[in-house]
Amino acid sequence: MFQKMNSHRQFHDPQWKHAIDAMDKLSLKLPWAKRLRHPYYFSFKRNFKNGVKLHFALIAENAIFWLQHFFKIFKRKSNSTNSNGSSILFLLDDNTAYFNALIPLIKKLQQEKVAFECFVPKSKLQKVLQKLQQENIAVFNIINEDFFLPKNYFKSFINADLKSKIETTKFSFSICKKKRFMLLYCQQYALQQHLYGKHINQFLQTKKYLLGAGDHWFWDSLFYFEASKTNCQSIILQHGLMGEFNYPMHSKKYWVWGKHDYEVMLNDFKANANELEIIGSAHFDTFAQKLNITQKTFERKSITFFTQPYFKYEALGTGLYAEVVNWFYELNTVAQKHNKQLLIKWHQLDNESLYPKFSDEIKTSKNNLAEVLAETCIGITVDSAIMFEAASADVPMIQLHHLEFERFIDFSKDNLTMKASSAKELHDLTEKILSNENELTQMNLKTQNSISNFLANKNEVLNEMLKRLK
Repeated sequence: MFQKMNSHRQFHDPQWKHAIDAMDKLSLKLPWAKRLRHPYYFSFKRNFKNGVKLHFALIAENAIFWLQHFFKIFKRKSNSTNSNGSSILFLLDDNTAYFNALIPLIKKLQQEKVAFECFVPKSKLQKVLQKLQQENIAVFNIINEDFFLPKNYFKSFINADLKSKIETTKFSFSICKKKRFMLLYCQQYALQQHLYGKHINQFLQTKKYLLGAGDHWFWDSLFYFEASKTNCQSIILQHGLMGEFNYPMHSKKYWVWGKHDYEVMLNDFKANANELEIIGSAHFDTFAQKLNITQKTFERKSITFFTQPYFKYEALGTGLYAEVVNWFYELNTVAQKHNKQLLIKWHQLDNESLYPKFSDEIKTSKNNLAEVLAETCIGITVDSAIMFEAASADVPMIQLHHLEFERFIDFSKDNLTMKASSAKELHDLTEKILSNENELTQMNLKTQNSISNFLANKNEVLNEMLKRLK
């Protein structure tokens, strides 16, 4: 897959091309090394300062990871994580975007009395249970990594630990660059692969479907990698906007939201057509039902900036996200002129302390998205998928586009958003919208006319999913 893609694909990020080339060569020695593509991609995006912090954080993480598995030698296999023998397995996570992509389908299966079970890592179990409780979802069968502990754990751990150390040593002499990052990732992935891989593979041979919202994180990549070697039909439900790291993939099928993302995967990332299926997003269908809109858009009080974790994951280019954040801060004058309030809606993965300081006149919010949109007259972001929820609430969106961004998904050309490429452009565009209600109305009409290209099977997504799981 890697070699096929490299020969045809035009890379927006040349460093990502290098990363895939490196993974391709390394996987000739360590077949499971393709699982490293995601941390390898983001290791390129760190500057030196953040890199040093990450390096020490990974050393501590590796030590904790090893100790946790070492002390399982003295623990018997838990009886509380038994499989129910169903044919459908979900990979559930506390990541809000992942959770939102899967929960509507889980609810639907419960209503239809279709048996299923979920894998949730122990470290995330409490947060997942809290989210399930908030959604009023009935209890279902959840297994964790303890279910896959080998019977002779002492022997298996010693064997896996030895293999991981040997392979990490080989890795340190490989063609891969940025070794100080990747060596530490390799230690974790190798130990996990040799300790759990065989038993996960055997378990997936009893499953008909594996469903998740991504295949490139730590546990997800292991399940999807092992499923690729079985008859289990592994499927990813799109959870957000496409990035270069979405492909190549380990899953056998990718359920995309609509025609737009299908063409991105097919034409830009060079996926095979038989790997893709246009299905829609059940999340956006159900989100619209949660909205409680009491005001016309023009009458709402907030101009809201929807953040993204680009300080944590520097995919845009060093320092550029901070610049566009400051463009938003500078809107305070025009906001006051029109009796509006600047509001920052934090992304669930964001680190607020990394943001440039802002005045007390700018408010912040961690309220649920439906509540925030009900108060928003104009939404502002870089390239967040929030624009689709915003469309349900008739909120026009402005994308901030620094001309030096290394990565940017531009939806203004499809009339889904407007775009500002400087602080002045943002100021002028905001002033234009707030000075003329008809301008806002026309923008919303354009958005509604174009959104069908992005979201297929409106209000029928869950029925389409059920058809494919029978």
